Amino acid sequence: MSTSRRWYRPLLVFLLLIGLAAAAVLAVDAMRPPRQFRIAAGAADGMYHAVATRMSKALAAQGIHSEVLVTAGSVENLSLLKSGQADFGVIQGGVAHLTDTTGLSTVAMIGYEPVWIIVNRASFDKDVAALQPQDFRNKRIGIGAPGSGIQPVAREILAKVNVADANAVFVEDGMANMATKLRAGELDAAFFVTPASNPIIQDLVRDPALGFFQPRFGDAATHILPYLNMVVLHRGQFDLENVIPAEDTELLATRIGLVAREGAHPDLVRLLLTRLPSTLANPGLIGERDEFPTLAGWEIPPNPDAVEYFKSGTTPFERYLPFEIASPLSRLYLMLLPLVVLAVPAWSLIKNTYKWYTNNQVLKWYPEITAIDRQLDNYASAQVEEKIAFLDNLDTEIARRVKVSKGLLPAYFDLRTHINYVMGRLQQRREELSTTANAGADRG
Repeated sequence: MSTSRRWYRPLLVFLLLIGLAAAAVLAVDAMRPPRQFRIAAGAADGMYHAVATRMSKALAAQGIHSEVLVTAGSVENLSLLKSGQADFGVIQGGVAHLTDTTGLSTVAMIGYEPVWIIVNRASFDKDVAALQPQDFRNKRIGIGAPGSGIQPVAREILAKVNVADANAVFVEDGMANMATKLRAGELDAAFFVTPASNPIIQDLVRDPALGFFQPRFGDAATHILPYLNMVVLHRGQFDLENVIPAEDTELLATRIGLVAREGAHPDLVRLLLTRLPSTLANPGLIGERDEFPTLAGWEIPPNPDAVEYFKSGTTPFERYLPFEIASPLSRLYLMLLPLVVLAVPAWSLIKNTYKWYTNNQVLKWYPEITAIDRQLDNYASAQVEEKIAFLDNLDTEIARRVKVSKGLLPAYFDLRTHINYVMGRLQQRREELSTTANAGADRG
């Protein structure tokens, strides 16, 4: 074998490996998530913004820059997600039905937001505990800033008890301003939809001039408005020393969701989910410990990558490798794992099919060779010559074209031996016929 022939195959293998390695590098690079994205949060002093900021700091350690957008609240956040101006947004329950959410998906539910109905005691002629829904008619009620999630929830709850623009004054303003106006007597009541850990709520519930209205229709409201839940604020949970509140208090609450826009990178979704448990503070003093993050209770359909994450958890790559390496490998892992499971039976089928094919290359000639051998004694001279030519050509073709594995070499050589055996018998038959013909000529 010449030198060029000797190096031909190793060179091809080397070039193939280089090509595969280059393709793998390009594929992994193409799958890497963007290094920056935007989270639509809420007011700069709000809890959404605080959660988004903690998340942003956690992601910065991974080299991912996230811009936290200051917004009016959930309604504006949905608008930014739909327009592509934000990649993720913190959304309060009860606002998804206000706009088209097609293409958006829930990454996780991250906490409860109780609905606090705070009243100025001086505005009512009865104790707060005795207030009824109809007592809010003809009152000045703060319902949150335009674009916030407070407004639609407040309006919908009030509408169910027949309190509307026709028989009440609705004041649109931010939480801090509503708190100031309540204390000043410029508002008779105000709705706040915010976690119990919000300092504004912490201050309001300690103010003796104010009280919070506890709806007596909570269970009915959760059936009429499915995005609402009943939660318990335990006795002394705000202040153990002064026992605030003085007793267990049932509150209506919505859930907070982290929502992704259409086309959000799947690795960013997984990265956010891995960081959420450490960035979520005490779940707003409401709810069970470790209840969040979860996908339970979504209003906007769940993100497929989030569903897979909650089902399977982190991959081995994500546990032990840097994110920029682990993220694309994890997706490959999740895609290839089912293929690996199928690979064993598939490989067995391929091997058996190949074995059948190569066996057939050897065995398919035996019926014809056997037929020649059995009819050999009946052949005339012309038939003998025809069969000898056929078998000679067959042996040449098999030697030239049939390639078999080492395991089939015995069968391969057995076939050629049998061909030559039958050819030998045909030659004997030719000699017998020739001898008979010559003897007949001599007698003639």
